[in-house]
Amino acid sequence: MPKVSVIMPSLNVADYIEQCMESVVNQTLRDIEIIVVDAGSTDGTLEILKKFESEDNRLHIIHSDRKSYGYQMNLGISMAHGEYIGVVETDDYVELNMYEILYNQAAESQADYVKGSAVRFLAGQAEEITYTSQIEVFSKKEFASNQGSVYINPGITPELILKDYYLWTGLYRTDFVKKIKLNETHGAAYQDIGFLFQTFCKAQKAIYMDKVLYHYRQDNPNSSIYNHKAFRYIVEEYQYAEGMLQNQDEDWLTLSFCKMFRQTNQRIRLMAISGSVWDSAVSDMQIISDRLKLIMANNYIASKQLLTKEWSELELLIKNPIDLYEYYIKIENEKRSILSILLSRLSSAQPIVVFGSGYLGGFLPILLELNGVDQMEAYCDNNSYLWGSQLQGKPIISPEQAVRDYPQASYIVANKAHRQEIKDQLAGMGIADDRIFEYTLDADILFLSKAYLHSK
Repeated sequence: MPKVSVIMPSLNVADYIEQCMESVVNQTLRDIEIIVVDAGSTDGTLEILKKFESEDNRLHIIHSDRKSYGYQMNLGISMAHGEYIGVVETDDYVELNMYEILYNQAAESQADYVKGSAVRFLAGQAEEITYTSQIEVFSKKEFASNQGSVYINPGITPELILKDYYLWTGLYRTDFVKKIKLNETHGAAYQDIGFLFQTFCKAQKAIYMDKVLYHYRQDNPNSSIYNHKAFRYIVEEYQYAEGMLQNQDEDWLTLSFCKMFRQTNQRIRLMAISGSVWDSAVSDMQIISDRLKLIMANNYIASKQLLTKEWSELELLIKNPIDLYEYYIKIENEKRSILSILLSRLSSAQPIVVFGSGYLGGFLPILLELNGVDQMEAYCDNNSYLWGSQLQGKPIISPEQAVRDYPQASYIVANKAHRQEIKDQLAGMGIADDRIFEYTLDADILFLSKAYLHSK
């Protein structure tokens, strides 16, 4: 019996499958079996998989009908022989020691499941530029107060519904997970929701570790995030989930509808970014709206979870989903206008220095690169501990050195909290006002996505 079975659902991911497979077959935990469930790939994925299979007897390719993600997952789980089961999406990749770390923790604790952390990533055209943002179930403060690992009883912690959105960051005890069945309705989106809800309800012991072990790709143009059928998938999956939660306390069902709202809200924003209403989605949007109106109105539990801004968006959705769409059209047009003006002004700037190497500074190079602005030379920062290091392949230097080395540079202030002080600092160092810019938008990964770039 292998220690771990890795289930890998696969369909037409030829551009990414090699990096993904390399990260799995080279795991430091060697005692694993790898079950790739391919649903009829036609883009060369299968040929790459067969090459790996011929070189590694731990790898088994299962040929699946093209039904749904849930169908592929259930098929893979049914064939797993390991003590524990992990899942890797085949356009992502994992740290080489992921399963060794998770297995050791799981075997020692006998937890129903153990999870690490993950980062979202989107690669630029230049190899050294990759934007990442960490997915956090628990905060750094919560992890610090628990020596880096949070032990929890999910069965009495319904708040996990709004914290933990991903099944693939973990390792699940096989005799536990084989009692769980994913929904098999057609489609590739949202079928992990029912799986997660079942694990939360049924598990009595789980561990969350403050270790980044999984890399979640955001630049696959074929990702289900762009699928116009997404609202239908939301309707079907939450009907499935609602049936499972009927015997749970009221908190579980209410929090599941908070999550349903957040995922619907995100999709309506994507629809607004695309620039037109997805006609095929209107009836499903109305079903969601009606269901939320019934469950969420004046709900005390929900009021503790949703932000004031979210409540105003929920009210629009309940009134009329198209009203929420129009709300996002206005917001996105304003953002696009701000971004377009900045990019236009920077297009002729020679060279560019970004002032600030925090989360906004790390985001800017790939945003600029994807929009054809490639004149960035360096970062500068007031934090002397950062001088001499690099970010996104660019040096971090002092403001004084930046002004000395790049006297004709344009400066982008990437610090919202102190942007006026920084602008005054640059002006005091002799930088003309027309060479000082500021980035006032968020580190929004949608600005880097196919949806945003193609709708400008």
